[in-house]
Amino acid sequence: MSDIVREAAQRYRNWGKWGPDDELGTLNYITPEVIRKSAQMVKRGVTFSLAIPFDSTGPQINQPRRFNPIHRMILTGPDFTTGAFKRPGGVGFADDMVIMALQCATQWDALSQGFARTSCYTEIMGLRNVTITLDEDVVRWARIRAAERETSVSRLVGELLREKMLEDQSYEAAMREYLTRPARKLKKTGTKYPRRADLYGR
Repeated sequence: MSDIVREAAQRYRNWGKWGPDDELGTLNYITPEVIRKSAQMVKRGVTFSLAIPFDSTGPQINQPRRFNPIHRMILTGPDFTTGAFKRPGGVGFADDMVIMALQCATQWDALSQGFARTSCYTEIMGLRNVTITLDEDVVRWARIRAAERETSVSRLVGELLREKMLEDQSYEAAMREYLTRPARKLKKTGTKYPRRADLYGR
């Protein structure tokens, strides 16, 4: 990255403008009030498509490690007419799938997927991607809980792990503090040790 680009990014960036935990950036400007006012500006009910063709020739052109969409059929008419696949009542259908890079769509990507040196988006430093294995019921629970928190599953897992880490650190700190206290005698010289009932009755 050239010094000119770095200097421009430093001058015009909005990092920290909406607080250290913000993940929306300038999308914070698009408030419900702004949307309402924008809707009032509509004069004609004309629509137009922003779609582009998806096939073996595009839209990826000279993109390293990306490929153009691959279309594959999962089920076709002969699967049912030959009896290879059966449904109740003789009902059949065609089914297909598309394999493609996620940035292959008609979209404007967020800056949060890019990074420079050790920083990404709001200068979050030292983040690491890890792969974990989860049971299906755990995945289902995580998706529901993430939706309730309006966050992603990966961010939810990170938050839960951080909460667990802080809980463990707090417990360990309390235990260390307790163990540094001087020992307390349970009985005076010449007396008997208190009974269990006496201790619980205090």
